[in-house]
Amino acid sequence: ANTHVLLAPKIMRAIGCGTGDWVRVRAASAATAGAATLDTPAAGAPRRSGRLKDKAAANSAASYVRGDDDDGGDDGARRTWKSRAASALTLDVSLEDSSIDDYDDDDSLPIGAIEVLARAWPSPTLADDGASLARKVWLSVGCPAGGASLGVARYVPSDDGELDTDARDVHLKLWAMETSVGGEATVWLERGLRADGARGPSRQRGMLEALARRALDGRGLLVGNIVRLPLLGTSALFEVYSVEPGIPSDRITEVSARTKISLHARDGADAIGA
Repeated sequence: ANTHVLLAPKIMRAIGCGTGDWVRVRAASAATAGAATLDTPAAGAPRRSGRLKDKAAANSAASYVRGDDDDGGDDGARRTWKSRAASALTLDVSLEDSSIDDYDDDDSLPIGAIEVLARAWPSPTLADDGASLARKVWLSVGCPAGGASLGVARYVPSDDGELDTDARDVHLKLWAMETSVGGEATVWLERGLRADGARGPSRQRGMLEALARRALDGRGLLVGNIVRLPLLGTSALFEVYSVEPGIPSDRITEVSARTKISLHARDGADAIGA
């Protein structure tokens, strides 16, 4: 329920997608600027009903794309999720921060920086061009406002080799935290991510990684995605920056009990293998 996108049946038929299939989701218009948090709509915005907030954090008009040649609609479609999240949320990084779009060119841009994966489910109650995102997916795409356009397409990886999709080590680096959530807990989280014992990550960091794996259970991750992890009462945004063993950038990792999650501090103080 936390990893889905609800789509109008007409769209699912158009993209050849079955119930429960993974689909690619990308933005097709520039994000609306403004200050908001995940649980509190911006001033003046209508509050969502309690019945819906866990199932669908945002209702959006959806356009659909059939292949990689279509970038989703306009020049804003290549803005990264970091850039969109920095516009929509009150974070401890600014839009001018170099960590927002720290890619040299399009060739170095991982597909996960502009696309996320979600399981598609039909919803006859949506308009013919309608889509509704689960909360976790909504935040990973930069918290688009209702009415924003999305591009959706059936997920077909370029590498069709028979590889395990979950028995991997996923490395996530802290990128930003919401300044209105957590207070002093944000300091404890940063310390916990840097904590190492004599033989590797400390018990505290191991606990954080166990909580992160539980929060990510069932997600389909790509390198370049951002995910929100509510650790120690904070609202922390992490970037998926590598997967071991190495896989093509468009290859999904489905988080399960066999997946290892490794968390890292934002400044790289705890490099892999330390």
